[in-house]
Amino acid sequence: MLGEVRELLERRDALLHELDRAPKELGAGVSNELLDRIFEAQRLEDVARGKMFPPNPPNHFCRHAVLGGILFYNTAGLKRGDYKKLFEFGLETAYVWTHTRHAPSALVVEVDERVREEKVWKTLGSCLRIAMAFHSNLEHTQPAENFAYNWVYHFDSEEPLEVQTLLDSDPVSRYPVGTSGSLKPLRFLEEIAHMLELLERDERYFVASQHLIASVDSHDFCLVCALRREGYKMHPNHEPEIWEVVETSPKMEVDIVQATKAFEAILGKPGKRGQPKNVAKAVQRWKGLLSLDPNETFELVGKSYLDYYDMFGSRGNAAHSLGKLPYDMSRRLTIEAQCFAWLILWHYMERHSLAPQAAAEALRLDRAIYASEPHDTFTELTDDPE
Repeated sequence: MLGEVRELLERRDALLHELDRAPKELGAGVSNELLDRIFEAQRLEDVARGKMFPPNPPNHFCRHAVLGGILFYNTAGLKRGDYKKLFEFGLETAYVWTHTRHAPSALVVEVDERVREEKVWKTLGSCLRIAMAFHSNLEHTQPAENFAYNWVYHFDSEEPLEVQTLLDSDPVSRYPVGTSGSLKPLRFLEEIAHMLELLERDERYFVASQHLIASVDSHDFCLVCALRREGYKMHPNHEPEIWEVVETSPKMEVDIVQATKAFEAILGKPGKRGQPKNVAKAVQRWKGLLSLDPNETFELVGKSYLDYYDMFGSRGNAAHSLGKLPYDMSRRLTIEAQCFAWLILWHYMERHSLAPQAAAEALRLDRAIYASEPHDTFTELTDDPE
């Protein structure tokens, strides 16, 4: 590819050289022959540029992207120009890149072109967004656009960020490339490695997680306070005011449907439980998937987890309004469905995720860089000489 581009540019340069040597008579018009050569030189340059900057990454010239949503402290002795491998994720390899002196380091992914052969590319960005939200007990969720892939042509880790050539370099971006996101120590990646590995390996868990995050994106609430059995709750999950109900009800209907899809992605549909044989089969399936006793009480509703799952009818009402205002819709019903989905996903993760050491090995985490980071120090200062 580089040879082809070089040949195009050489042909362009030869034409431009001929044009420079062509006799120029004062006041004389440009001949058709000269115009043809000018247009051909421009065409060759456009073709070469198209090959050097193809618009469909990942490709030979554009397979690196600065990933938003997360930034890193430089406590591990990072200095400007450092570009160190962190872990592997499917056909992506993640690096920490210290692009600016005394500024947070960025996450860069190098993407194998074979990802274009996949039916659906389950990106590190989408999984990282879920893992970070789950790690915070849904307290800190970020919109999907924060984890955008900012593609870089001819990436050079030694060059500053501002001189890199980006696929989309809109200067009026709300989230400037490489400078926005939650600031974390590098060892945070070790803490969420088991979630990232499970999201990459287990499509059922990934799909369920996406539905729950979609539900919480639309209807935010405090999960910790909602699940607290007694005592002071900093964030009471109150109902909307009477003048707010008509606007919030449609959103809560959508949120209930998404939460239901989340736990049904794990457990399947409840099915009919009129016979003891069907009940035994449902319990067996539940226990095979979750580290949660189905007969324990779901405190939020005062009935067993299995009974709530079996009798949960809010989804049908939420999905089929039939042209009527949802008079029975409430925030309580929405929070119950979201909390149930959270508990199902959490216990599924406990059962199916790898131990920390095994997850780190599966993702090929480079343990050396994490080990070099102190546990009680946080700084954005780089280790560059003054």
